[in-house]
Amino acid sequence: MSASQFQSGPGGPGGRRGRRGGGGGAGSQGPRGPRDPYASQGPGGGGESPEAQHDIAIRMLQRALAESQERGDKAGMLTSHTSLAVALLEASHPQEALEHNQRALELAEEIKDSVALATTHMRMGQIQSDLKNHTEAIVSYERALKLFQELGDTPGTAAVYSRMGEAYYREGNYDQAINRFLQALPLYREGDDQVAIALTHSNLGAARYHQGQYDAALEEHRAALAIWQRLNNAGGLATTYNYLAAIYNAQGRYDLAMLNYGLASAALVRKH
Repeated sequence: MSASQFQSGPGGPGGRRGRRGGGGGAGSQGPRGPRDPYASQGPGGGGESPEAQHDIAIRMLQRALAESQERGDKAGMLTSHTSLAVALLEASHPQEALEHNQRALELAEEIKDSVALATTHMRMGQIQSDLKNHTEAIVSYERALKLFQELGDTPGTAAVYSRMGEAYYREGNYDQAINRFLQALPLYREGDDQVAIALTHSNLGAARYHQGQYDAALEEHRAALAIWQRLNNAGGLATTYNYLAAIYNAQGRYDLAMLNYGLASAALVRKH
């Protein structure tokens, strides 16, 4: 996870996908949000640029899709459409990702694959959120949530709550965002996912910041900071120190703001 530079205040669930874990908050960008354990990994490359690696991956996946179609292999087609949706989303082509994800959704329903159906609805919410179709995103997340709960899938349920929080955050509905992050938090604790717990505290802190609840925001970011310190995660430390500095700055506590900006810079130096 990389740290980001602050401007007027904490950005909250944000940052482009590399983006395993959020969305784009107002102001600067922070960590995306809790990790999505259901994100697929496409093939990588050697020394190519990220754009070239995405192009290579997409071509390989298109070839795999064509082969599955020739064989009439619906499970293979589902896998290929799913992987293409993920790769295109990572490459910042949400409209094309939407088309492949819709086809994956139809195939998952056709072959009655409940897990694929749940994850595809969750991904549909993510794509709609990227397209700024927030109402449609929430509808997709609600469908995914119901399916994960029926499956008894705690990590999936936590991930959906987190994504819903990010969607509400993006539209400025901070009350609903906080409610969803608070629903995700105990589920991440149940699975002892320390990274997701830290990111959720950060997201809660960002939402509370935008509500003007500075003391509550500080409490959330300090909880995240304690985890990053335990994990010795320099990127998480740098981001959180930036959050803290921005809040202190908003409170007029400039000495503490400068101290935390300095700690963020030191953490970045250590990271690199």
